[in-house]
Amino acid sequence: MTHGALERLPAFFRTGLLQDATHLCRHYAGNLQVAGGDQVGGVQQAVGRVPASRMLDLGLTVVFDDLVGSVPEAGAWLRALEGALGLPTCSRMMAFVNAPGSGLTLHHDRYDQLLIQLEGTKTFRWRASGLEHPDLRCSHGDLPAAAFGASYADGFPPTPESVLADTHEVRLHPGSVLFLPGGTWHTTAKQDERAMSVAVIVEAPTAADLFLSCVAAQLEQLPAWRKRVYADPDLPALVAGLTPHLAELDLSLALATWQLRRSFTSDTQAPPTGIRWPRYIRLPYAKVSTRPTDDGEGLLVRVVCGAGTYVHADTTLGTFPEAGAVIAWIAGCTKAFAVSDLTAAFPAILEEEIDGLLDALGQARFIRPVPGGRPRESYSP
Repeated sequence: MTHGALERLPAFFRTGLLQDATHLCRHYAGNLQVAGGDQVGGVQQAVGRVPASRMLDLGLTVVFDDLVGSVPEAGAWLRALEGALGLPTCSRMMAFVNAPGSGLTLHHDRYDQLLIQLEGTKTFRWRASGLEHPDLRCSHGDLPAAAFGASYADGFPPTPESVLADTHEVRLHPGSVLFLPGGTWHTTAKQDERAMSVAVIVEAPTAADLFLSCVAAQLEQLPAWRKRVYADPDLPALVAGLTPHLAELDLSLALATWQLRRSFTSDTQAPPTGIRWPRYIRLPYAKVSTRPTDDGEGLLVRVVCGAGTYVHADTTLGTFPEAGAVIAWIAGCTKAFAVSDLTAAFPAILEEEIDGLLDALGQARFIRPVPGGRPRESYSP
């Protein structure tokens, strides 16, 4: 933990939405959670978009789930942090405002965090879990996570009191920054005064996450592994036939594959950029249209994703004039296409230009990489 003046931190931590708790409660427009209870037991519940100030008046702690959506500077700061850590997009930022007497009950989280105190003073009690690389959130009052048995097979603290009997206590003041490794038991319940803090959560993948993402991407391309099982499967035979496919795994793309698969189920998690994927597939929910720029020296590409009552994304891109023919070629594909086929179809266009266009169309969700299989250099359709 480090202490220091709040002014040493980026300006957005003390201006705009985060200038004080009252301003945050009044102007934040995202989803909320509320929490209440004591150190031994309590509840934390999502409540959607309700007046935050009313929750504080009830004596609760209010959790502001998505600061990045409301504080644009926070997004750029997080991307710089991820770059320094060598990670893809996997961090987020939340804020906590507690009423006097409230706080979070004893628990530990799955991910590493930075806690930054912005307003008021907060008492923070903590204890290391004793686990080696824990990979779960745990609270004695919650349904145990799937990883509970594997993580705590050698023993777990039987009660909250058994943890609280051996905790450390620190006081956070405006400008204090505390690093909290995943798996650290902590509680902020029963605070003396109203306080506001920010949590920077780094959801870094585990080695298992990376490897299993690559394996899943490979298995999903094999019909025998997609087959629904209504009786005991002949797994030994399936596994025996898997060896040559596992040999084709491109583990150099493990981090990108993990990030890509996270983006499949999110409208806000972007696919990774700058990756030389061997194959892509056009997404049928996306419609594309093009028109020249006003000066005639470029092309504007509009991608609208979704139809009916919900539009997932509406993106306009600027690109080189010859991109129109490339986009038309992609639009005519109704199955996955090899990048090698695409570049062969347009030999006059630099491969770097096509790579950049594929990146942009992937961000706009007109196409999606198809991970798995051999590296791009050895791929042949």
